[in-house]
Amino acid sequence: MKPKIFVDFDDTLFDKQKFWPDLVEIFKRPGLDKNGPALFTDEEISVSYKAVYTDGYAGAEAQLIYMHNTYPEKKFDLEAALAELSQLMSEIKDKYLFPGAIEYIEELKENYDVYLITVGGLEFQKAKVKNSGIEELVGEDHCLYTEGSKEQKLLDEKIQSEDEFTLVEDKKKTIRSVYATFPNAKFVLAGQGQFREIPEEELVAEYGEERELRVA
Repeated sequence: MKPKIFVDFDDTLFDKQKFWPDLVEIFKRPGLDKNGPALFTDEEISVSYKAVYTDGYAGAEAQLIYMHNTYPEKKFDLEAALAELSQLMSEIKDKYLFPGAIEYIEELKENYDVYLITVGGLEFQKAKVKNSGIEELVGEDHCLYTEGSKEQKLLDEKIQSEDEFTLVEDKKKTIRSVYATFPNAKFVLAGQGQFREIPEEELVAEYGEERELRVA
């Protein structure tokens, strides 16, 4: 049986910092010339985001529909805006994954049982992952989504606190909290499509504080 490895998505495989401004442009100028004046302010976009984020972010499509219905005076072409969004999502694999992301997962599959694990609004995260091609690589049942913490999601998936596995993650805060819960886990620090395994001595020295507090 191959050992398990859990790979983060946003900012690890997927360039969220590149994608987000392009998504926001659709919200600011839905169906309009992107060089023209903004139709929606940052505050209006924020309000609409919070409005559709109830039990889980329903996604950018639901947000555009909400904006269209809530601000009828704006009179933007909803169909054109949704078409822009669809085009943006279809470009995730070719435009918004870090170079080598697909190849990295393919290489991992040779030696590991590979899972994707990601935090965020469930429906939108699922759409991003599906359009990235990662779901097809690892399998739908190996894609784990949560709006909470990764350590809790792993526990929910019946990973025991004493189990050995590897987590590929870009956020040091997440590494600390997962390490505190799973002391036998190994970690790979990701960033901008680069990956570095964290040596045990570094893991204990830099990431072990929260673990020590929990033990105490």
